[in-house]
Amino acid sequence: MKIEKNFFLLCENAVLDKDNRVTIVNIYDIVNSIGIPIALSQFTLAANFKVSREEKETLPSKIDVLVSIFAPSGKKIFDFPKQERKIDVKKDTQNIGILANIQGINLPEFGIYNVKLLINGNELAQLSFEAKKKQV
Repeated sequence: MKIEKNFFLLCENAVLDKDNRVTIVNIYDIVNSIGIPIALSQFTLAANFKVSREEKETLPSKIDVLVSIFAPSGKKIFDFPKQERKIDVKKDTQNIGILANIQGINLPEFGIYNVKLLINGNELAQLSFEAKKKQV
């Protein structure tokens, strides 16, 4: 099975409509604050990836998706609960999307945070955002 990232974004909010189209609101990569910890009331991680069958391969019926957030110090500060996504084993190629709505997280320090997207325990994508001291 081959898995390729289509996109992995940090945004204010994302909505999935009845036709599986995603609306993404306010993509960002900097969080400004006058002090720490920085309380983020809500944000969303939106991801989409392509799953393809390799020649003569039998696809698994599901995959596990995990999103983890790491502070600038390298300490893991958050794991979004592992999600199981079904795969249509009859299709040779398909796109799978996830929306991870995260509420009430505290960022303990200023600096660059890393967010990792893991599929079946293997890192597929990574994004970074900065927690920056706001000049007053």
